[in-house]
Amino acid sequence: MSIDAMYWVWNQSQSKGTGRHVMLACANWITGPDCTVRASTAELVQFSNAARSSVIKAVDALVKSGELQLLEEARGTRAALYKIPGAVGYVRPERGSRGPKTGPLDGGQGSGIETPGQDARGPESGPQGSENETPRGPKTGPHKQHHRDHVEEEASSVVSAREFSSEEMKEYGNFWLLHPKSRAPDDTLALWKLAIASGVDPKKITAAAAAYAKEKAGEQWRFIKQSDNWLRERRYEDKFAPEPDATGRPPLRAVAGGWQPYEDPTDQSVYDKDL
Repeated sequence: MSIDAMYWVWNQSQSKGTGRHVMLACANWITGPDCTVRASTAELVQFSNAARSSVIKAVDALVKSGELQLLEEARGTRAALYKIPGAVGYVRPERGSRGPKTGPLDGGQGSGIETPGQDARGPESGPQGSENETPRGPKTGPHKQHHRDHVEEEASSVVSAREFSSEEMKEYGNFWLLHPKSRAPDDTLALWKLAIASGVDPKKITAAAAAYAKEKAGEQWRFIKQSDNWLRERRYEDKFAPEPDATGRPPLRAVAGGWQPYEDPTDQSVYDKDL
């Protein structure tokens, strides 16, 4: 249910910035068909990686717009109850669906595109007719389509061979929120499932995405890997800088023998050496 709600947010929601992150966080925690979720401000701050004031302002704007409904206000330790009404009953499109099926139209009308005949010679400026090609669709070429088909074939085989638990899918939502450049949701989900099916710990991928976000903080947007390419290149296997401890210092490696206090040399010749 949470995946359907997240698809709705990506494709139907008008939210932006911090509001977008808040909507995705709520959608990720949805477990029932009524699309309700309890979420505290602290949790939304953590998952949106934004200031508390920005999150509160974003929630107010979302409630005012109607995309997010506040059913119960927070009381004591009980978090507020929210609802995403637009996601109720929404079902994400099946993988691989791209609109109307290809092929001849009813009544034998065909596609309406004619293949150049034998007499077609192109422009009158020269004998370039033999270089004319049958129209092949968008100018992006067949490469991207072939790549997408390949990803979908791999993903479909994984889905048929393995079931993914709700905890694993929740971890995917955490990964999507923490990665600094989450794009191409279909390919990203497919590649994430491939990694999990191959034995990679989903928490390891999430932790690596968070470390990658810190490493790339302040860099130009074009130098940050998209989430699908990041997974395709198995960047979660990179070694990132260790997290600092409570003092803000990175952990240091212990040396053999441990720490020893300084002692003055007992050999007088040490002081006689030239510096």
